[in-house]
Amino acid sequence: MFAKIQQAYEILSDEDERAFYDRHRDELLNANDDGLDDFDPTHLKPTTSRSSLNPGITSKQLLKFFDSTLWKGDLSDSATSFFTIYRNLFNQLSVEEKIARKDTTIVYPSFGTSGSSYDHDIDGTRALKHFYSSWTNFATQKSFEWVEPHRTNQQVDRRIKRLIEKENQRERENARREYNETIRSLVSFVKKRDPRFAASAASNPERWRAQEIQRIKRELREVAERRAKEREDEARQFREQAWQRQKDERKESSGTEDGQAESATEEQSEEEEEEEPEAPVNDWYCAACSKDFKSQGAWDNHERSKKHRQNAQRLRKQMLKEDAELSISSLVSSNLPSNSETRSQTPDALQKVQGVSDQEQTSTAEIEDGLENIALNQPKSSTDNLGL
Repeated sequence: MFAKIQQAYEILSDEDERAFYDRHRDELLNANDDGLDDFDPTHLKPTTSRSSLNPGITSKQLLKFFDSTLWKGDLSDSATSFFTIYRNLFNQLSVEEKIARKDTTIVYPSFGTSGSSYDHDIDGTRALKHFYSSWTNFATQKSFEWVEPHRTNQQVDRRIKRLIEKENQRERENARREYNETIRSLVSFVKKRDPRFAASAASNPERWRAQEIQRIKRELREVAERRAKEREDEARQFREQAWQRQKDERKESSGTEDGQAESATEEQSEEEEEEEPEAPVNDWYCAACSKDFKSQGAWDNHERSKKHRQNAQRLRKQMLKEDAELSISSLVSSNLPSNSETRSQTPDALQKVQGVSDQEQTSTAEIEDGLENIALNQPKSSTDNLGL
């Protein structure tokens, strides 16, 4: 008795359910008096007919599923639980639609089990939001020829035949509209009582907001760690390049001394080899201006130029701006290296990185302000809504 009172309260407190109940009050109250006693929604029998003229589950039979006492509070995966009853129902409706379409390759979203997630795919099972999005916009492909009051194969004149066809079409459209409306209302009825939806972010905006804050903070930390690693790699590369340059200079000095002791024949051979063009070596490279220089004098002149100083300052501002836009970390570094330090073998050695602060600058309050404009829209339709 208490369950019936609770069900009546739920219907009256929901405008859509109440409107549906008012339109089908007599059918709902007299469902057991319309020859439906042998139809048990808790033990649904799969259809055996493959004919598109078979009505399958009718609108009146669907009314029996508008009863929250069917599963008796069982939210497990037992044979008479909430999940099993409605999973079997929607599986049966899917089979009937495939037969009506004459296409068995169509895949309809499953109602899932007690362990299914509303927001996320789990173990190959699509999230429930796809199921509800598809069935909320359901439109049947059944012909409803079985509701036609007249047969058109009778020997009648053309005028009477047109009148018969018009009346038959009107009855088919009425039956189709009632069937679609019943299924959509049933989907809303089930969704309201689905504990998986109640536990989802879609039904709890505050919980969703908190989850979004945590997700954004986690992503910001990952970006900060990645940036710090990049800075460390650049600093290590700078040290390796400086060490390699010193080593090359020592080798060059040693090679000069050895060359003075060579024989005249070897000197002649070297002169012939020197006549061949050599590939330019980037001994003096300005990363700020992206230019190579062939001598110390050329480098010194460029280093004192106004354009070089402007480019160096612009590059420094650009790098600081990138860190500021990320809003994830405060770069602790010295000023740009002195002009004498900007000379390097590669553009990566523009500045020697001193370190990165991992402290997060984005507070929870700031993130919450950024989320104020995020709309929590329920999915209204989907490109995969039953393909209908």
